[in-house]
Amino acid sequence: MARKRERLSGVAGPDRGANLTNQTPEYTESRDGKEGGLDYTPSGHRDPRESRSSHGRVKRLAEYMSRRAVGDDSAVEEYMEEARREIAAEKADEGMSWADYLHWQKLDGWEDKDKYPYQNPNGKLLYENVRFIFGALPSEKTFRPRHYRNGKLIVGAGPVRVPYNLQELQKRPNERIALVEGEKGVNDLMAKGILATCIMGQQWTSGAAAFLTDRTVDVAMDNDASGRKNRERALFWLKQVNATVRVIELPGARPRDGLDDWLEDHSVEEYRELVAKTPIEGRISTAPHPFPAEETIERWDWLLGRHLLRGEVCATVATSGTGKSTLAITEALSMASGKQLLHDKMPERPLRIVLVNLEDTRGTMDKRIAAAMRQHGLTLADIGDRLIVIAKGEIKIQIAKQLRSGEVERNEEEIKKLTALVLERQADVLSIDSFIRTHAIRENDNKAMEAAIECFEEIAIESNCAVHLWHHTRKMNGDQATVESARGAQAFTDTCRSVRVLEKMTKKERDNIISVLPDMKQLGYYFKEFNGKRNFSEPAEEANWFELVNIKLHNYRSEFEDDGDYVGVVTKWNYPKIEIPQITDYTISKILETIRAGGPWRANAMSKKELWVGVPIAEVLELNLNIKQAKDFITKLILDLLAKCLLKRVTHLDKHREPKEYIEAAAVPEPSTAENDGENR
Repeated sequence: MARKRERLSGVAGPDRGANLTNQTPEYTESRDGKEGGLDYTPSGHRDPRESRSSHGRVKRLAEYMSRRAVGDDSAVEEYMEEARREIAAEKADEGMSWADYLHWQKLDGWEDKDKYPYQNPNGKLLYENVRFIFGALPSEKTFRPRHYRNGKLIVGAGPVRVPYNLQELQKRPNERIALVEGEKGVNDLMAKGILATCIMGQQWTSGAAAFLTDRTVDVAMDNDASGRKNRERALFWLKQVNATVRVIELPGARPRDGLDDWLEDHSVEEYRELVAKTPIEGRISTAPHPFPAEETIERWDWLLGRHLLRGEVCATVATSGTGKSTLAITEALSMASGKQLLHDKMPERPLRIVLVNLEDTRGTMDKRIAAAMRQHGLTLADIGDRLIVIAKGEIKIQIAKQLRSGEVERNEEEIKKLTALVLERQADVLSIDSFIRTHAIRENDNKAMEAAIECFEEIAIESNCAVHLWHHTRKMNGDQATVESARGAQAFTDTCRSVRVLEKMTKKERDNIISVLPDMKQLGYYFKEFNGKRNFSEPAEEANWFELVNIKLHNYRSEFEDDGDYVGVVTKWNYPKIEIPQITDYTISKILETIRAGGPWRANAMSKKELWVGVPIAEVLELNLNIKQAKDFITKLILDLLAKCLLKRVTHLDKHREPKEYIEAAAVPEPSTAENDGENR
């Protein structure tokens, strides 16, 4: 009985059988020569003549095809038609003689490789799942079940479903079970002494789930998008039968690895320890507090000042053009070399840094790094292999995206990839500039922003590093930058362990010191940092200040030209501080004498027609009133002298016959006769 069949597409993709049941190559014609398949609409929506159960299966297959093609479900609509045709071919093959089916498979280049029997509790064979490989490309595989009907071997699993390895499960009712994706993985785990099972093609039924009622099940699906979908499906069914479930996350697992692959590099004992540490789904594990001794508590591992902390996500927020990218490079060089270039507090040893800049190309990064190294006197030997630089265009990061429903979909592959990068390089710090280029979520959504930061928290914890996110502020319109200035939702700064704000020097701050530093540069060359969690900026003289210095590179077009590129480099800069003199009784007497000798002295510091009383005090103390710190100190000193009644407020008419408030030195009281007599006695 000839069956004319024409393949629409290439061979089935890897692992397709691990995720879908009864798969077969696609055909345009059915066995009777008529056009086969279910009715469908080109839009991918359910045809009214198509049952809801069939539509659900078609959609699941289309989702799988989309994930294999583009990594997510965004192309589901494009694959709905292909999925319908494939399922139609499966239905057409149901009940077909196995010999005929095998004949056509071999003509198409497929070879049957392994057979996995599914038995009932008494050991009777119910059906087998047959694994095929493509002869010309053995890495490609597909699966097809078969069973006996009236003594004849036919295609299909038959009317019932059971877990794989059912007899062993029932022989060992008190042991925990590892639930994986495929039969081969089950066999490998059994050989290592781990009781395991799987559900063929992840096609759960209430009957199959019933055999796991009240059992302890450790779900360890493959490390890929399909594995995560399969895990969610398994959790749903296991919940229905009251199973005690743990979801096992395999640290360091490569993409698409299963538990059997992971155990090639790890011991069974490591796996059992991992299981013991994993909490039970749906329960909160508790234990009495152990009250460790103070001297045994691990210290915080600060990696840069009091900002970068190992195992945490920290952030730096700055307006555009402040110098954050240049600062990121210089701080990375400082940590990699172990030298104090900008900060006083440094770790005891050089650190390993992964510096990701998603805004500057490799050429720009090379220039900035070269300029910074020359400015700070660094050599290649100072850095070694401890600095890894990834520039714009060399990597694309999308840690999470927001769906139309508003829910955030984590990119587990991206999280694993970044974690693996840090672990492979044994990095202490992962620095990413800038945060906005690492996600596809609405920045003003607090819940979504929190979910994005949690992705980076997972990387920091899993790889035991500090994750440093560089972020922009919103448009400031001349306002002072604070922690609330960070672009997007407040959850960004709330979720980060430490937030640092960079702020350009203001005109007022420059005016306060221009008399002391008349040769200082324009405003754009200076900026300061402060801890954003305090929600306010430190006084200018107490903040950490930086200066941008222009360095001319030696990348001349010829030895006769002097046309190297200019590149900005961040250096440490000190805002001028005044030394406050000590106020003694002698100093106070000199101040009072000077005030008495001149005047009149106005109480208002803004007075222009008559001098403020702070002027004679500044002369005595040799302080510059153009410096804000000096003026603030003198203002406070005046209030102290008034409180001690050494100065007094009086009202007089000025030269325009208008009443104004002045300050005079109080009269020194003459000692009384009784006091003198007492002293004489």
